[in-house]
Amino acid sequence: MAYGVKFRLEFSDDNLKGKKVEILKDGYTGSVLDLIGTDNPVEIDWNQDDDFYNPIIGSTCTLNLFDTDTTNYDDFYEADEREYKIKISYKDSSNNYQTYWEGWLLVDQFREAVTHKPFAITLKGY
Repeated sequence: MAYGVKFRLEFSDDNLKGKKVEILKDGYTGSVLDLIGTDNPVEIDWNQDDDFYNPIIGSTCTLNLFDTDTTNYDDFYEADEREYKIKISYKDSSNNYQTYWEGWLLVDQFREAVTHKPFAITLKGY
């Protein structure tokens, strides 16, 4: 399994710190397509109960994006379970990207509105 970056969104948070969202596809080698994010493009929920003896913390990631006339998304709901990977990064003090969160796109949770473009879509990762 060799994953290549297919989609990318670079943005700044409220504190003007650089963030990057990448959706990687198994076996992809083409050009990187731009994502268009909503006002809150990334939400990460940590499922933690402060159990000292269970140090692994589960998490989920929600991507809030727009589908516009210029975007070209895949039919994620038709993909295999581990065909797409989500990678969230932030810029450190040296202006280099560091991975903050990484997980698999949950393909059966894809949601979009049935209306005219532009409209919001939601992708979930675990």
